[in-house]
Amino acid sequence: MTNQDNHLSDYITRECEAWLETIKPICPILSIMGPRQSGKTRLIKHFFPHLPYYDFEKTSTRKLVKKDPEAFVRQNITGAIFDEFQIVPEITEQLKVIADEIIYDVAEYGKGSRDTRFILTGSHNYLMAGGQVESMVGRASILELPPLTASELPETDIYTLMIKGGYPSLYTQVHETPSTFFPRYVNTYIDREVRAVHKIKQFSAFKNFMSICAGRIGQMINYQSLAQEIGLSQSTIMGWLSILEASYIIFFSPPYYNNFEKSLTSKHKLYFYDTGLAASFLKAKSPEALSDPESKIYHLRGKLFENFVVSEVKKKMLNKGLIMDSTYFWHMETLKKKQETPEDLYEIDLLLEDEYALKAIEIKASDTFNPHWFHAGKKLGKLTKVQNFIVYTGPTTQTSDGIALNFKDIERLFVDGPKI
Repeated sequence: MTNQDNHLSDYITRECEAWLETIKPICPILSIMGPRQSGKTRLIKHFFPHLPYYDFEKTSTRKLVKKDPEAFVRQNITGAIFDEFQIVPEITEQLKVIADEIIYDVAEYGKGSRDTRFILTGSHNYLMAGGQVESMVGRASILELPPLTASELPETDIYTLMIKGGYPSLYTQVHETPSTFFPRYVNTYIDREVRAVHKIKQFSAFKNFMSICAGRIGQMINYQSLAQEIGLSQSTIMGWLSILEASYIIFFSPPYYNNFEKSLTSKHKLYFYDTGLAASFLKAKSPEALSDPESKIYHLRGKLFENFVVSEVKKKMLNKGLIMDSTYFWHMETLKKKQETPEDLYEIDLLLEDEYALKAIEIKASDTFNPHWFHAGKKLGKLTKVQNFIVYTGPTTQTSDGIALNFKDIERLFVDGPKI
């Protein structure tokens, strides 16, 4: 398939398919969560074409299920796809019972198979939401499907990738553009998630809040100052951030703690899952303008590129079935002294752990490599075992201090390094 064919195709092959092939034979229930329009429905219909499909956002389907949840599930005992299943939480108790029956019968009597039978999708992370759907925890394998990674896309220009983002419709629908897609996406999200699910009525305030969050990508979040800027209580702001996080709009990168000279921050950095959505809020519409020092949005390219790289790493981890938080940043300030220099502030944008060492990753929106970029990584290397990386827009290069990776080679971050 050529890039042009892929651009016009109704289906884009996903990185998570390898994980799905692994999990299919051993799990009777599979839950696929992710933001709206990340391709969940298209993926499961492609991967499980033999299963009947039910959309719980349809009023007629909801009425049928709510009338008798047990009868509905038993009528589909051979398997089915339940889209947006969290809308009808009554169904989860029946699925819990069936999952236990399948697992018990296979374990005790060798009956049948534990092949995937029920597929549950949702645009809301029920692991964070609480409530009855939590009964699926431990009984369903979970895949969190983010927007497309750069590796899944035909586009190769970094500025176009940052502006366009990774929602599949922008690549499968010929006439779809960021300027038409994202405003409609936000309005649908606010209507179906913010209003219908969370009963929030301050639509304009919430949209403005999302825009302010986009202006803080890559920054440590101070809840109090954010609340003061918007004119709402700190508890409201924290609640709204939780909504954005649970619906896969934003995620947080926590600071890494292991007593490395006593990191002085407890704040988390904020990122968007999709840079295209963030760029839309920031009024960044032209890929060319991001690379033009004369443009008004040129100053955004550094933070957008940092968000792009961190979200690429996050998305690749999710596609591998990894749901534990294992991406961090490191921030350290030395004690204040008269002879203090700017180098007394050390910060590493991204930390990954493997069984050999920490991977310290600095992110730079530049085509030209600078050896000084390894400064903070070398400082951290005096405190613990570290492998140093730079991710930038220039060519992949091996140096004596570490590896400078082109953003297209991010997958190399997931290869375990040698012992140090």
